[in-house]
Formats: sequence, structure tokens, C-alpha cells
Amino acid sequence: MRKEIIQTTKFIAFFAAGMALLWLAFRNVNFSKLGEDLKGANYSWILLSIIFATLAFISRARRWVLLINPLGFNPLLRNSFYAMMTGYLANIALPRVGEITRCVALGKKEKIPVDQLIGTVVV
Repeated sequence: MRKEIIQTTKFIAFFAAGMALLWLAFRNVNFSKLGEDLKGANYSWILLSIIFATLAFISRARRWVLLINPLGFNPLLRNSFYAMMTGYLANIALPRVGEITRCVALGKKEKIPVDQLIGTVVV
């Protein structure tokens, strides 16, 4: 019962903090003008940017797999890619935490020791 109360309290606190930050971020935004601007935007540049960014991320995941192979493990490119994306997401919250997060994520998925994965990040 006590654990549920603590979890509920944490949820409410983080939800309230999120709502407060959203209010601060969007309090002076004119949403009708924003809608008009979005209708007139050229989305082909955004699509091109997403394509090139995805190719860069896949390339980086492949390079990480190549660094892990000499350790005697052969992780899937897909799992390495997902671990890297998890790391990028963690970097948004706390810078440089993503490097550890991606190692832990891939280590759990592929059963690779995290300390060896951290070594590949240092390299």
C-alpha cells in the first residue's frame, strides 16, 4: 500500500511539473498564426532531413556493432540502433547519461556485459 502511494505521488508531482513547464513554454504562442504558418511550410526539406539523419544513425549503429564484434558478441543492427536512440532520448533529459543508457539497453537485450560495452563507447 505504501509503495502505491509513493508511486502515485511521484506521478502527480511529475505530471504537475510537466504541465507547468508546458504552460511556461506556450503561454505567449499565438496558435492561430502557428497553424497558418504550418500550412504554408515546405515539408520536403523536413522529410529530406529525416532521411539523412536516419541514415547517419544507422551508420553509427553499424559502426558500434563493428566495435563490439571483436569482443566475441554479434548484436543485431536493429537492437544497436534502438539502444542508440534510447541513449539520444536520455541525453535530452541529462547530457552524457545517454552513453551509459545505450550500453545498458543493449547489454540487457543482447546479454552483453555492460562494462565491455562502455569500453567500446570510450574507444
